[in-house]
Amino acid sequence: MYKKTVLNFLFYSFFIEFGEKSMKNKQICIIVFMLMIIATIIPVVGMAIKNDVPYAIKPGIQWEKTYGGELIDWGNCIQATSDGGYIISGTNYRNAWSLWYSYFYLIKIDSNGNEEWHKIFGEYDSEHVAKSVQQTTDGGYIVAGYQGFTYQYDAIVHKTDSDGNIVWSCTFGDPNEYDIAESIQQTNDGGYIITGWTNSYGAVGTDALLIKLDTNGSEEWVKTLGGTESDAGSCVRQTSDGGFIVVGHSDSFSDSGDVYLVKTDSSGNEEWYQTYGSTGWDGGYNVDLTSDGGYIITGRYENEDWNTDVLIIKTDSSGNEEWSQYFGGSEYDEGFSVQQTSDGGYFITGSYTDCENYDPDVYLIKTDASGNEEWSKKIDNGGTEDVGYYGIQTSYNEYIIAGFTGFYVEEIMDVWVIKLGGPNHAPNAPSIDGPTSAKKETEYNFTFMATDFDRDEVYYYIDWGDSCPCKEWFGPYSSGDKVNISHSFINIGTYTIKAKVKDSSDAESEWGTFEVNIPRARIANNSFIQLLLETFPNAFLFLRYLIGFI
Repeated sequence: MYKKTVLNFLFYSFFIEFGEKSMKNKQICIIVFMLMIIATIIPVVGMAIKNDVPYAIKPGIQWEKTYGGELIDWGNCIQATSDGGYIISGTNYRNAWSLWYSYFYLIKIDSNGNEEWHKIFGEYDSEHVAKSVQQTTDGGYIVAGYQGFTYQYDAIVHKTDSDGNIVWSCTFGDPNEYDIAESIQQTNDGGYIITGWTNSYGAVGTDALLIKLDTNGSEEWVKTLGGTESDAGSCVRQTSDGGFIVVGHSDSFSDSGDVYLVKTDSSGNEEWYQTYGSTGWDGGYNVDLTSDGGYIITGRYENEDWNTDVLIIKTDSSGNEEWSQYFGGSEYDEGFSVQQTSDGGYFITGSYTDCENYDPDVYLIKTDASGNEEWSKKIDNGGTEDVGYYGIQTSYNEYIIAGFTGFYVEEIMDVWVIKLGGPNHAPNAPSIDGPTSAKKETEYNFTFMATDFDRDEVYYYIDWGDSCPCKEWFGPYSSGDKVNISHSFINIGTYTIKAKVKDSSDAESEWGTFEVNIPRARIANNSFIQLLLETFPNAFLFLRYLIGFI
């Protein structure tokens, strides 16, 4: 637009200077005019194509699916597959009250979320949790997690074929100790790198665990990382030099827990480590390599009120902090996964605690390259407990997230997958409920409820239909929440209450309406007084006021 304004100004100046002096300049003016049109249109068209769907626009929900059966099921990780679909790892048929029995869970879905197959592994005699999954170069899958109970867990890795059938499995750690695999990735040599926690391998307290396997699952080496207190690894990535970067948390280097970042060489030997945090209990859950050679970390930051915020930290290639950002409300919020997006920004998936209902919601945040929020989304599935554990960008302004939705204590919980992308949808017109007949000057409660297809929070605007001025927009409220508001009408008559809602992208609904009648007061068993008042409407005003006849 700036270029267009400048070009128009130059053309106008040229025309005034030369066009009016002589008709000899007419041809020159026409040529210059044509050049100005071409120079103006080409950049504008190019910009329109490039910015057709700006990243700052919050994407709507394309589809959402749940998977599972009875009891508790949840998804821990989702990754894209070579056929355009996705693979999900998690837990199936978890028993909340009897030693936490469960199965390993692996689900393959197509690009629209339709289940192609699922597999469950493990005997139903202990807890089995699949934490991390990735498609391997042979078209199969590598899955890492843990099995056991009562703090006696073994880290476990399953290699499957393309249909999810187990090819080989291996376990690590002392059966009487605490060993967990949190993250796995196939390495450049065709083997695998694993990180997690361990009480075995000579660990003091717990140490961050790093294991390298060959292509057949044979152990090449095992390393423990950390100090003299409790330390853990949550995510591992191979770096461009063939080494590894591990993020987790550590109690060994301060009086409270810190985010813990360790860089090793290709043999797992520590090259450097860094810790980040405050006086609270902080931790790192996920790390991604950034295009400038540095790292982006997400996790939790405990503030002075002992609540937590979503934390993201950007470091250089040596782990030196370049900047950090915090997101969330006044309760318990965490970031579980982070990915650099194709525009150089970052996409964070986590959980947000609803301040009114004190239950978790899926929390999605998109930032620019400096960590400044471009948009965020809290997704509540109708008052259930909802968490997003892992999210990835799939294409331009499209994302997919895996986690769970349901009620844990009632053992009603399913794997929940949400695909974002495409336009934002306006909320539905709100429903309104309350008394259809009421007395004047008496407070009555009215209930308003609206849902938004994209699960965005909504804001209300109410016109009571009387002399009371319309309220400003107020909120936000979760999609599907009931909002109770009291109101009284001063005069008799019939009133039409109107309400509409808008979402956090300012898309407005249609009006919802509701009629309330405030009738004249009836004077029982005294038809003479009623007849008198109706015959002489301007007389006995004080009496009329006392008995509510006006």
